[in-house]
Amino acid sequence: MKHFLYVPFSGLGKFDKQRTEEYWNYRVEIFRKFTLQSLLNQSCKNFTLWISFRPQDKEATWVAELDKTLKESGLDYIFTFDGPIMWDDRGLENNDSLLERTSKTLEILNKRITNEDYIYITGLGSDDMLSEEAVAEIQQETPQTKKALYYTKGFIYDARTEQIADWNRDTPCSKYTIIYPVEVFKDAKKYWDYEFECLKSHEYITTCYQAQKLKDDRYCCVVHGANISTDWFHVFRGKEYFNQEDKLSILKKFGICLNEK
Repeated sequence: MKHFLYVPFSGLGKFDKQRTEEYWNYRVEIFRKFTLQSLLNQSCKNFTLWISFRPQDKEATWVAELDKTLKESGLDYIFTFDGPIMWDDRGLENNDSLLERTSKTLEILNKRITNEDYIYITGLGSDDMLSEEAVAEIQQETPQTKKALYYTKGFIYDARTEQIADWNRDTPCSKYTIIYPVEVFKDAKKYWDYEFECLKSHEYITTCYQAQKLKDDRYCCVVHGANISTDWFHVFRGKEYFNQEDKLSILKKFGICLNEK
């Protein structure tokens, strides 16, 4: 099997055209401090980090900085520049070219596939974190056609205040995994039919696939003041952890160390 961790860095929603260089530099820094640290902390590093960007980002300074950071990290990674390969429910007009974008992107990704029978794609926001055992647990799941894996309950962490709390979803979150037979993954139309004709939002995972719920507390959403949707005051926020030892213990599993006070 081949496992891609997929981060759609730019191109989702209606507001990317209004983003400044300062905004993108800030998002790269959030990725570096949190998402990347959680990936470096994985007990299993047998994965390829796949990050997609808009075509106009290819020569951007902030993309070059991200590229440099990832080269230094030692992780296996790949950049694509044909936009996000996922249904955009916040910018519906972006979906008109989805099949074309998928075809162009798969031409690049397929070069990373050798003799694998199944391809695992795990979605990950550029400000999300996975706990140290998450990748290993995902890969332990037996592959089969139309199988998907999902999380509900996790954590939320406010990078500005160092507050952390439970994140109590009762529906699948966006950090889901879809398992593709390799012959489906390599063909854009089959890929489209396998996913997008049904999966217009991550909440639909359980109706579109033979979906299996994974263990709780394996992901953490980071809020930082420039999120697209996640907010500290959301109804999903549950019990907050005030004890410093508890906070340190939780964040350590995501590769994050706080200064003890």
